[in-house]
Amino acid sequence: MPAKTQFISSLQPGDAVLDFFLVKRSRLRPFKDPTAGSFLSLLLSDRSGEIGAQVWDKAEEMADLISPGAVVKVQGRVRQYQERIYLAIRQIRPARPHEIVPTDYDLSGATPAGERNVEAMLGVLRDAIRTVGHLDLLRLLDSIFGDADFLADFCQVRASPLHHAYHGGLLEHTVEMLVLSRPLLALFPAVDGDLLTTAILLHDVGRVIEAGANESMSRLPAARLVGHQALGDAWLVERLAQIPDFAPDLALRLRHSVLSHHGYTGASGPATLEALALARLNTLSTELNETTRAARQAQSRHVAWTGDLIATRGPLYVGQESS
Repeated sequence: MPAKTQFISSLQPGDAVLDFFLVKRSRLRPFKDPTAGSFLSLLLSDRSGEIGAQVWDKAEEMADLISPGAVVKVQGRVRQYQERIYLAIRQIRPARPHEIVPTDYDLSGATPAGERNVEAMLGVLRDAIRTVGHLDLLRLLDSIFGDADFLADFCQVRASPLHHAYHGGLLEHTVEMLVLSRPLLALFPAVDGDLLTTAILLHDVGRVIEAGANESMSRLPAARLVGHQALGDAWLVERLAQIPDFAPDLALRLRHSVLSHHGYTGASGPATLEALALARLNTLSTELNETTRAARQAQSRHVAWTGDLIATRGPLYVGQESS
């Protein structure tokens, strides 16, 4: 079993690289001259951090072989562009099973944990449940979060491969949204606070199912083909059926919020006040998690720009270090 010797946190411009990395994001992008075709843009990671990378040659061919969640062997060189470093890749291939050491990556129990105290976050979650006054919603939440096995899984899984992507990330993401919702509810009393709180708590339950109650986040076939929103909705329908006489209209509004919490990227966008508020809170928590972690990493490397981010549609400027 090969030992990984080059970690992202120690890479410097000009370094030659021949080592293994985890693919966190992979996408084909067109060159400025569309007739030149496309290049492959990657976000690579190991237990020490993340780095952007590009494959210029045979990008379409490589894109078919490389997917997020895969460990790859990379040969290339670290380059610097406008105070940002990236990895220019000459050769890349999927790692073979015997070449993968899980503790080198975000793959298992070695997954980095969030920085917030778990017990404190659980206290926020339980306090939020106690604020719910609608009996049907309270019975639903008690039946779900009163299940010790479910709560343990909920506290372990990551929120997504792209944000809060670490042990306990789903709990942290949910608590951030709960805290952010309080001033929103104070400013906009027309939003049903009980329904919004319940929707926040349950909007990503599909991630628990998607994870297969497994900290390695191994995706089930259904998770790839259906997605966590639909998985969460199907699971929620089953739980709602176990609550006698649950109000049908309330169930429909809750399901709509869960299904539309990614905004207008799906077939059905938010069409209620609570669904709209949920989608916006989800985006705010997601984007600030991605950008603040990337900014911290850039500052630790003493560079002024992060790599390309989804939230900013490009790099984030973190400022020059004061002399």
